[in-house]
Amino acid sequence: MGSLLGTRGQDLPAIPVSEELNMSLRTSVLVLLLCVLALAPGCYGPFNATSSLHHWNGTEFENEWAQEGMFLVLTIIPVYGLWFLGDVLIFNSIEFWGGENPIDPPGSSDDE
Repeated sequence: MGSLLGTRGQDLPAIPVSEELNMSLRTSVLVLLLCVLALAPGCYGPFNATSSLHHWNGTEFENEWAQEGMFLVLTIIPVYGLWFLGDVLIFNSIEFWGGENPIDPPGSSDDE
């Protein structure tokens, strides 16, 4: 019985890729990797925005089923993903370069 890709023992044809394109792709991947390695370690922070959203969900709804339901809604929509991305790209970077995170840690505001 033959495979889905062809008869048994038959090799698929190679896709021709120019050496120039191959080097360009390798160079691009290397530059991207070096940028990530250079920038990521210094910008690690407390993730106050994501922690605040998680804290809000834990304190706003006393029923554990309501908390889980809201967690699923915020994950599916993807509010948690956007909050995390904002933390990584904006707020933790501001804290690293400026010294102060513009988002207060959860539970530190006067309104609670």
